[in-house]
Amino acid sequence: MKLKNSGFVLADSIVALIILSIVITWYCINEHQLQSQLWHAKQELIIARIAKEASDQFLINHEKRQFTQNGYSVVVNERAVRVNQNDKLLLTVAR
Repeated sequence: MKLKNSGFVLADSIVALIILSIVITWYCINEHQLQSQLWHAKQELIIARIAKEASDQFLINHEKRQFTQNGYSVVVNERAVRVNQNDKLLLTVAR
C-alpha cells in the first residue's frame, strides 16, 4: 500500500512530536515546582515544631531561653518566640 500524500504523514508526525515535547517540558517544570513547594513546606514544619518545643519549655520552666537547634537560633521569653537563621527572622509568635 503506497501513500499518495507523504507530506501529510510527515507533518502529522512533526505535530505529534511537538505536542509530546510540550507535554514532557510541562511535566518537568511542574515536577520541579512541586519539589520546591515540598521543601518549603518541610522547612516551615521544622520551624513551627522548634517554636512549639521552645514555647512548651517556657511554659514548664518560666525561664527565658536562647538556644540553637538544627541550624536555627531560638529566643523565647514571656512576650514572644522568635526563630532566626543566619540573622534572618523566620518566625515570630507574640502574645
